[in-house]
Amino acid sequence: MFSKILVPTDGSDSAKKAELLAADLAEKYGAKVILMHVLRRDHIPEGVLRAAEVERVADSGSVPGEGGFPKKMGEMFKSGVNLSTFDAEIPQAVLKWAGESLLSEAEKKVRGRGVKSVSHLVRDGDPAKQILEVAKSEAVDLIVMGSTGRGSLQGLLMGSVVHKVNQLAPCTCVAVK
Repeated sequence: MFSKILVPTDGSDSAKKAELLAADLAEKYGAKVILMHVLRRDHIPEGVLRAAEVERVADSGSVPGEGGFPKKMGEMFKSGVNLSTFDAEIPQAVLKWAGESLLSEAEKKVRGRGVKSVSHLVRDGDPAKQILEVAKSEAVDLIVMGSTGRGSLQGLLMGSVVHKVNQLAPCTCVAVK
């Protein structure tokens, strides 16, 4: 019934539940799971902040395998503050590291549920647009995503990512609470 399942994730609780549901479906149908994360400058998930602290990314002043980042980042990582006010100071490398870290954890969970074929990708831009582009280019049969993400008030006023994806997707969409 399903051969490719797209799972956009932002680290929110509902996204984590979506990862598990997608893994269960993929294991049952022998489907491939494509995990994706869209880079966001306004918030790095708390779990990733903790991981950055454990990896001592903030203390070292650099992102593993990449260039450095402002010293203020250490304070931001440790406090978990909303990063929207520091938009210009968050290098793309830090955002990509955060996204890759989040996807790495999600991939471990999905593989732990018995899914053999898992890939992941990090995109940048409008989340709904990026999800729809990947769904089309990868010819996915199903999109499983959390019903409530880490969106801002502006995102709420402009319409949720889930609503946009559900209305415009070329395949079945499941929103997980």
